[in-house]
Amino acid sequence: MSKIVYLGHYDIDGQRAAGSPAAGTMLRYILSVLMKTGKPVTVISHTYPKDGAAAPRECRREDGYDLVLPATLRKSRNPLMRWLREQHHRRELERMLEEQVQDGDTLVVYHSLLFMRAVQRLRKRRDFRLVLQTCEIYSDVIGDTAGRAAEIAYIQTADAYIFASDMMEKMLNTAHKPYAVCLGTYNAAESVKDSFGDGKVHCVYAGTLEPRKGALVAASAAAFLPENYHIHILGFGVGNNAEAEVDGMRAHVQAVNAEGGATVTYDGCLRGEEYTQFVQKCDIGLSPQDPEAAFNATSFPSKILSYMASGLRVVSIRIPSIDTSALGKYMYFYEEQTPKAIADAVLQVDVTDGYNGQAVLRQLNEQFHRALCEVLA
Repeated sequence: MSKIVYLGHYDIDGQRAAGSPAAGTMLRYILSVLMKTGKPVTVISHTYPKDGAAAPRECRREDGYDLVLPATLRKSRNPLMRWLREQHHRRELERMLEEQVQDGDTLVVYHSLLFMRAVQRLRKRRDFRLVLQTCEIYSDVIGDTAGRAAEIAYIQTADAYIFASDMMEKMLNTAHKPYAVCLGTYNAAESVKDSFGDGKVHCVYAGTLEPRKGALVAASAAAFLPENYHIHILGFGVGNNAEAEVDGMRAHVQAVNAEGGATVTYDGCLRGEEYTQFVQKCDIGLSPQDPEAAFNATSFPSKILSYMASGLRVVSIRIPSIDTSALGKYMYFYEEQTPKAIADAVLQVDVTDGYNGQAVLRQLNEQFHRALCEVLA
């Protein structure tokens, strides 16, 4: 019987370095849908141990799927050893794919520039169906105009897709291949709305602290809000700039609080149940992004789904990928990426309007399940 192999940066137990929390949440959601297709599922997790230790190849049975973890060399500060470690990890990825993907299987790949070469090489040796889960065009994210054509060409070799937005589908699926659109994680468990109990309206920005994603401007909006508002920043730094971005946010929060107005706090990077419990205490989720950034032409901010799953209203920059989506009619939009524009939109939100974002997500969840089953059939 053919099987589904799912390749991504997947951390099952918190012991592996697996990229951003948002990507990890998305991987877990798609995996939960794949396991409902009735086919055997194997997950290949291309990750390193967080402690930098060497690790042997590990294959184990999890709840409903098989998990394959790569062998790794020990982390080192020596440039030559770092290079050897990276090369070993790349070869290990190719070996795992060679062993796990057989003729007739379906390989679902969470699109990453790191996987391109290995998947292209495997296509020459195996007859399998390639489904690309395309959440962003990463050349746009990192500003690599030279590499963009190669990335687009690779994406278009897929047999089917899981796109993160309708605009991405229109841009990339020029051959009209089978696809499903998944804006983010549609999980929306029933929950009792909690609160901070201080009578204030609590807003939250959750996500990367990378400047183009809008965390700094979200924090700055506090200066334009009255004292009965509180803005929370939940975020993480990215890559080599991670520590500097966190330090920069802490300093920025202090400077904004000194101006008066609403309170703004940096509350760290929360994950899992701790994150959910915190966000459920808030009233409004903030989704600011630089509207001029190239990646916004196609990507859909996963934080919007996370906010709605916790019952929050959402204030968002008006960009086409959000405005034209199935969720556009539920947003409170602002037009300019400025602190005052964000604050003005926040003040328009009626937190007593009976809105039920969780019911919306449950409907989208059912629609995506059906669409993905058709893609994988």
